Amino acid sequence: MKGYLAAVVLPLILAGGAAHAAGTSIDVKGRVVANPCTVDTDSVKKNITVPSTQAHALIDPASGGDWVNFSLDVNKCPVYLKTVTVTFTGPADKDDATTYQNTGDAKNVSLQLAASDINYGNGSTLQVNVDQSAHSATFPLAARMYSAKGGATQGSFGAVVNFDFTYQ
Repeated sequence: MKGYLAAVVLPLILAGGAAHAAGTSIDVKGRVVANPCTVDTDSVKKNITVPSTQAHALIDPASGGDWVNFSLDVNKCPVYLKTVTVTFTGPADKDDATTYQNTGDAKNVSLQLAASDINYGNGSTLQVNVDQSAHSATFPLAARMYSAKGGATQGSFGAVVNFDFTYQ
């Protein structure tokens, strides 16, 4: 009986080895992704209050109110990330595409968003380096009421700007 069993098992082992020797390939696909930084809780939903501005201060073209400084912050960045880019989006003002449309009822006034004397309108981007020791990045910004063509009227003022972060 042992001889008979060996005669049956041995050809199966050899056949299995022959099939393996013929060669097969396995395609394995995947993607390596970076863990993003964490957007600071104070930056997730940022509320900026610009000071009230007298309508007569916005009577001339290219006039604006006082600037309000603020920042967007990301932290807990992985050590391999070198830069963070923010993209600004929101409805552009019809008189100046580098500013954002007023959602209030004051006329001829928009939101101007800037950093280092550069206006950041709809679709624009700002890139900063990650602080490698703190694993964080800060976007220093400023906002104000602005009148591209002048002749602003009294009323309420508001604007919405979305911030999308990308990491490299």
